[in-house]
Amino acid sequence: MASFKIPPARVRLERACFVSLFSSTLIWSGANAQDFSVRVTNTDPLGLRNVVTAGDRLGSGLTDGIKGQFLYGIGMNVGYDSNLFLREENLENELTTSIAPWITYATDPEGGAAFSMVANYAPVARILLNNSDLNGVDQSGDIRATLKGAKTNFTAFARYAELSGTDRLTSEFITGSQINTGLQATYQIAPRTSLQADLSYIRSDYGSSEGVGSDVYSLSFGGLWSATERLSFGPIISYSRVESDNIGSADAWAFAMRAQYLAGQRIRISASFGLEYAKFSDGNQNNTTLRARGDLQASYAIDERWSWLNSLSYVTVPSPTDQGYVVNNLALTSNLSRSLLRGSWGFGTDLNLSSSEPVDSSDIDLENENTVGLFVFYNRTLVSDRVFLNTRTGYSMNQGQQDWSRFTVSAEISVQF
Repeated sequence: MASFKIPPARVRLERACFVSLFSSTLIWSGANAQDFSVRVTNTDPLGLRNVVTAGDRLGSGLTDGIKGQFLYGIGMNVGYDSNLFLREENLENELTTSIAPWITYATDPEGGAAFSMVANYAPVARILLNNSDLNGVDQSGDIRATLKGAKTNFTAFARYAELSGTDRLTSEFITGSQINTGLQATYQIAPRTSLQADLSYIRSDYGSSEGVGSDVYSLSFGGLWSATERLSFGPIISYSRVESDNIGSADAWAFAMRAQYLAGQRIRISASFGLEYAKFSDGNQNNTTLRARGDLQASYAIDERWSWLNSLSYVTVPSPTDQGYVVNNLALTSNLSRSLLRGSWGFGTDLNLSSSEPVDSSDIDLENENTVGLFVFYNRTLVSDRVFLNTRTGYSMNQGQQDWSRFTVSAEISVQF
C-alpha cells in the first residue's frame, strides 16, 4: 500500500488551529451545555486517548529538550439561536456574544522532551441581547503534565470548566460546572505488549437550576497486545462508583475488549465493547443490572483533501431531574471535511438517543429523548496564521417530553498575539 502524506499546508493549518483550539471549545460552550448531563462520563477530558492527539498536531518528536512558551490571544463569537430554552411552544430566539481572552503555556511546544506540561486558562464573558439577566462569566482551565521514560509513561491532568446554556435533558438554562482530575500510566512489558492504568474523579454541578449533579470515581486496568504493526487489542477491567441525590450510590464493575487499528495517517480506529454489572442503593432499595457499554472513534483520510471523522459512545448517567432513574445515552457524531489551502469546510450529523431506566421497583415509564442534528462548518486562517475564522450553522430537533427544534448560526474570530 502506498504511504499517505499530509500536505505541508495542511500540517501548518493543524498546528495553527491547535493554538485556538482551547478558546474555541470554550466559546462554543453553549452547544456543549446542551449535553451537559452526559459529560460526567468523560474520564478523558483532554483527549489523551484520542485517535488523533494534540501532540500529533504540535509535531511531537521534532526536537529534544525542554522549551517553555506562552501563547495568548482573544476570541469573540456571535451566535444566533432560534430556540434558546428548547421549548415546544413560545419559542424565544437569542443573539449571544461571547468574548474569551485565553492563555496557554507549554514547556515543550515542539515535542520530544522527557517531561512536558501544558496549561490553559480562559474566562468567557457571555452577553445575551434579549435575556440580559443570564449574562455572566464562565471560568475554565486545565493542566496536563506528562513524564516519559524508556518503558513507562505517566500523565496527570486536571480540568475545571463552567458551561452555560440549556441542557436538553433538563430543559433548563444552566450555569453548570465540572471538575475532572485523573492519572494515567502505561508500562511496556514487552516489545508488543503494554499495560495501562487509569484513575479519575469527576464532579458535576448544575448551579442554581433544579438539576442534580453527581460524583464519579473510576479505576481501570488493562493491557494491549500488538498483533501486527497496525492492529492492537486487549482486555480492560474497570470499577466505578457514582453518587447522586437522585439514585443514591451505584457501584459498577465492567469487562471490555478494546482494539486499535492504525494505518499510518490514513486510517485510525479505536474501539471498545463490553458488559457492565451495576448495583444501585437508594435508601432501603437495592437493585442490580447488567448492561452494555462501549465507544468508537474512527478517522479516515480519504485522500489529501477529504477526511471522515466518526465517534460513537453508549453511556449511563444518573438522571439530573427524575428521582430513582438513570439515563442510557447513545451518541453518534459523523462529519466529512475538505481541506483548503488555508482552511477547511465540511458537514455532518449528530444523534443522541436517551432512555430513562428505573433503579428501583418503579414501573413508571418515562418518555425517551431523541435528538438529531445536522451542521455545516467553515474554518480558515486569515492573517499570518494568527487570526482564525470559525463558522458553523446547525439545525436540530428533539422528540420526547417536549418536541422542539432549533436553528443556530455562529461566527467566531480568534486572534493569537
